[in-house]
Amino acid sequence: MTPPQALILLNPHAGTADEAAPLRRWAQARGHELVETRDPEDARSRAVAAAREDRLVIAAGGDGTLHGIAGALLQCGAPCPRLGVAPLGTGNDFVRSLNYPERLEEVLELIDAERVLPVDAVDASFDGEACAYLNVGSVGVAGELAAELEAEAKRRWGPLAYVWAALSKAPQASPYELEVACDNARSVRGAFLNVVVANGIYAGGGYRIAPDARLDDGLLQVYAVRDGSWLERVGVAAHVALGDAAASDSVHPFSAREVHIRALAPVPVDLDGEPRGEFRSLHFAVRSAALRILVP
Repeated sequence: MTPPQALILLNPHAGTADEAAPLRRWAQARGHELVETRDPEDARSRAVAAAREDRLVIAAGGDGTLHGIAGALLQCGAPCPRLGVAPLGTGNDFVRSLNYPERLEEVLELIDAERVLPVDAVDASFDGEACAYLNVGSVGVAGELAAELEAEAKRRWGPLAYVWAALSKAPQASPYELEVACDNARSVRGAFLNVVVANGIYAGGGYRIAPDARLDDGLLQVYAVRDGSWLERVGVAAHVALGDAAASDSVHPFSAREVHIRALAPVPVDLDGEPRGEFRSLHFAVRSAALRILVP
């Protein structure tokens, strides 16, 4: 029996969706089904239906597109779905951790090879609301940035949009009173600007937010950034830019399978760059080998 062909879900509003011509030719030549999705819910429902038929799903768009599709696959009940990525966004942070090539034609060649890597995911719960993500979650000031950064700015300026937003926000950013507990053992309390809970390495358009993260090691890398003086804030930003955030004296690094965060007041959250709202009680847990991702 001929195996079912791949389903390609193309977000026509992604940052570089106008450069998808090679993807269209590739899909037609191989008999794959390509659909321009109407909205995120359309993409999620189509992805779930395909995964339940054991079809390969290819997310064609940016990190937001991948986040929505991967989240749906992670919660659909299908055993370890297969997922490919045709990066057409401005940041494309997740695929950087997988050493994806930059040219779309080369990405399509690796999809043809059908080499898969079982990767971990993160199950999250915010005030009891369950969701899942693949790459990087942030609690605090980064969540504020994600909520304020407009799609048009990301399309126009690419990764520079993240830099500009961070610089404009940093001087007046207010800390959050948090308790961060890892694996029900180690914990820190105090005023924090941000807590990163990372499965992947990159965020914010190519910054090495979590250089020690690995997508298949069964661990989360956690970085809790304490509040400090203006000079200390600048120092943290410099370490992030250099890819060694854990070297900053203002950062508490942890490796853990589970993370609990409790906040005195609602704190903003973003997952893979997508704002999720404000919450008081947050829980993160790694789910090993949750998806099979096509890799170089």
